[in-house]
Amino acid sequence: MSLTVARFNTAVGRLHRAAKDMHRHIGFAQPVLMLVPDVGESVFVVLPGGTPKSAAGAPRCGPAREFGSAAAAISAES
Repeated sequence: MSLTVARFNTAVGRLHRAAKDMHRHIGFAQPVLMLVPDVGESVFVVLPGGTPKSAAGAPRCGPAREFGSAAAAISAES
């Protein structure tokens, strides 16, 4: 079974709700990388140093390869 758009949208909705909850509880939404596999539950990786494109966030990309993610999404504030 491959990842569907509907399943990805559901996962992104959960990520967005989690970011809103964090903003309400601690005052900001910490960047989080969500890895979505073809089958199974998504994995969330907190990015305390920033997004994977930043120098501090780049080392956190390893789990995407290890996990075999089919898609990814990042939450952040703007």
